[in-house]
Amino acid sequence: MQPYGNRAETQLGSPVNCELESFGRGAWVNEAYSGSPVPPRRPISTIYSPQPVFNSSPGSMSQLSLPNPYLAEKERELPADEKKSGGCSFFLRAVKGLWGTALRKDTKENPELNVKANLKELFIYIFFLLDLCLLTYGMTSSATYYYTTAMTDLFINSPGSGAVSFSSIGSMNDAWTYMEGPLLDSLYWTKWYNNEPLENGNKSFIYYENLLLGVPRIRQLKVKNNSCNVASDFQQEISDCFDVYSVKKEEDKVFGLINGTAWQYHTEKQLDGSNHWGLLTTYSGAGYYQDLAKTRDESAAILEKLQENLWLDRGTRVLFIDFTTYNANINLFCVVSYQCTRRFMAIANEEGHQFLKGQKLSSLSCSSPFAHKPKFVHKL
Repeated sequence: MQPYGNRAETQLGSPVNCELESFGRGAWVNEAYSGSPVPPRRPISTIYSPQPVFNSSPGSMSQLSLPNPYLAEKERELPADEKKSGGCSFFLRAVKGLWGTALRKDTKENPELNVKANLKELFIYIFFLLDLCLLTYGMTSSATYYYTTAMTDLFINSPGSGAVSFSSIGSMNDAWTYMEGPLLDSLYWTKWYNNEPLENGNKSFIYYENLLLGVPRIRQLKVKNNSCNVASDFQQEISDCFDVYSVKKEEDKVFGLINGTAWQYHTEKQLDGSNHWGLLTTYSGAGYYQDLAKTRDESAAILEKLQENLWLDRGTRVLFIDFTTYNANINLFCVVSYQCTRRFMAIANEEGHQFLKGQKLSSLSCSSPFAHKPKFVHKL
């Protein structure tokens, strides 16, 4: 024990010093109780020794599969029908998400609410159908129908002076007979009904009222020679083989007279064309084309030259005839497009002519000049 006067050797705090000064010189310090008592040492026993996470490499930490407590809570909240997995349940949930509305919620437990929701949706669907019918059929008119019917009868069903109509074409000879006869007679009207000359200059008025816009165009698509495989037993006898039409087998080389658009291949981009859906396949907007003239005599000379130089041959798979007319009385355009297809397997009759086996199609579209799309399309 040391007296209080020796302050240099004490390690007491300021509260204790103040208390000692109040007792004066009779106060003393018991060093046995200065400071906190030392806790006794006790043995520590462990039940298990887990491996610390941080002893492993950082790359292995990303592969730890620790349970996600939030996922377990979410699974407890989901209903039983949504916990099912598989393609069928996924499809049902997708349909439910697309078709389900606020009116269909909680209708299973409330039959009255279910009936009201069904009736309301039925009236909405009926209104939708009426609106769709009005928008679809309300844009057409009787003038459009009669205009299309008149042009169809003239160019498709009328045999003309050559006694060959477009619907009766069965051979290459019939195709040339139709184009040089009924087609030119229907395109170029040069006389009145009493055989007096019709003075229109270079203009042509079909049925005296329908102005021919521009000039007609004929276009064909061909396939390459040897585009199909000939059996080895007949390769010496059969040297040429033309397969069915496809874009990959389309002929793109010059032929015939070489010079001129009729003998040179033009791509779809050059012709600003588009694909055409036919009966046998889909045809591209490319090919070999020839524009006719504004008068009948010049057009007849062009067709005669093409026929003499075999413009249509065994490789021809489809023939198109396109032109457009305009009727000012009813303010309608009429876009006419012929399609004469030829199958890859041609047969011969007793005279040796090759038949064009296949359907002849044509489409007439008569529409208002202020409409963005044709109002009516008729296919034969």
